[in-house]
Amino acid sequence: QERSHSPNQTGDYSAAIEGRRIHLDRDCTSPGRELFSVIEVAVTNPKGVRGLKRMIEEEVVLVDDAGRDCRDAEGRILTAGKLEAHTRGLRHRAVSVFVFNRIGQVLLQRRASGKYHSAGLWSNTCCTHPRRGESPQEAGQRRLQEEMGISCRLEERFVFSYCAIVGCGLTENEYDHVCVGWSEGKPDPDPAEVGEWKWVDCEALRIALDREPQQYTYWLAACFMRVLEELGALGIGTNKTR
Repeated sequence: QERSHSPNQTGDYSAAIEGRRIHLDRDCTSPGRELFSVIEVAVTNPKGVRGLKRMIEEEVVLVDDAGRDCRDAEGRILTAGKLEAHTRGLRHRAVSVFVFNRIGQVLLQRRASGKYHSAGLWSNTCCTHPRRGESPQEAGQRRLQEEMGISCRLEERFVFSYCAIVGCGLTENEYDHVCVGWSEGKPDPDPAEVGEWKWVDCEALRIALDREPQQYTYWLAACFMRVLEELGALGIGTNKTR
């Protein structure tokens, strides 16, 4: 049985990006090893008031069609700002995480209304982009804690590529590492990222993706059947304890 939960909402901006990178400061160094960009985007709040919203934007790692890191002439890994990559449709490395509980339900999140694309759509447990020098599993575990407030061991099961227009003039072009894990922890999500969450029976989700695909993110629909196949290969039924 499905039950959804909504964290407290704190932001008042919608995801109505009106187009382009307006301001960019390069070489803003994070506390770690990764570069960030500071950007300003045009947004419209729910009352129709337009303005600029400043965001710290993480860089994503660019890859070729085979999923190899793109490098410059000196062998340095090439990156781009996340919004730039989505605006220009640049292929980049990504991670999609699926967390299951002991009775085989999958943890879904509904993307917050302030997300700059695919806002309000149901999706897998969380998604992220590995930083330079960070493995897909490390990235997935980091983002799972940041976004959903839970931790568990993750195992990479497969990769897939997709390219999809996701609205607001943006394109997702990702080489996506799919990781799975198991947890009984209660999510404590970041309300800036997550509008609701729920545990869902896998068969119910399979049917819903077929009947109402517009309610779900493109990448969830694109890989979920393969996720179920991988669970089967592990000898794990979606309605059985692990």
